[in-house]
This record gives sequence, structure tokens and C-alpha cells, in this order.
Amino acid sequence: MDVIKEKGLKPERYQIQSFDVRQIQEVNQNYPYVVTGFLTGNKNKSLEENLKELGYVPQVYSPNFQLATPELIEKAHSYGMKFVPWTVNEQEDMKRLIGWGVDGIITDYPHLLSELK
Repeated sequence: MDVIKEKGLKPERYQIQSFDVRQIQEVNQNYPYVVTGFLTGNKNKSLEENLKELGYVPQVYSPNFQLATPELIEKAHSYGMKFVPWTVNEQEDMKRLIGWGVDGIITDYPHLLSELK
């Protein structure tokens, strides 16, 4: 956050995402105006279990794309979170997820995603 402040970045220009709950908890507690996202690849924890561990509802929920289902997307939306899965590198997966209503996609190949629009 010191670097962000030093650079004069406005909160609408960035967000903090992490797999480590401690990092985004600290950001949420000390900088509540900053958008936070929780990244997860743990197939053994439910959305509710992740939120309980976090202790708050982040603005963005980002599971591994293989964990995404229409039901999970709908559930995240019911909590007011955006659903942005990672790392989606195949166009067929991108198409399916877009059809299910994701709010964004994390990919190593943004050009493949832009070809779909």
C-alpha cells in the first residue's frame, strides 16, 4: 500500500487479490475502500467456508476455473461479489464461462479472450 500511495494511484485503478487470506484481511481492515479479491483453488472448501475464514465478503471471488459452476456463480452473485475465475487459457472454456455469467476472466492469453468479442 505504501507503493500505491507513493505512486498516487486512485482506488478505481487497482485491486488487491490474494490466495493468502491474511493479506486481503489486512487490506480490508486498514483500507476498506480498496477492492479485494479472494483467489482459491481449494476444491474441499465451499464458498461459505471461505467467507467464514475471511471474516468478510470481498468484492471479487476468484476460484480456479475448474471449480466454477452456474450454481457457484449465482451464489457468489447473491453475496454481491463478482465472479472472476483463473486461469482460463482455452477459448472453449472461456465461452462456457461467459455463457454462465462470469464477471471477468483471468487468463495468460488475453488475445484469445478478445477474439471472442
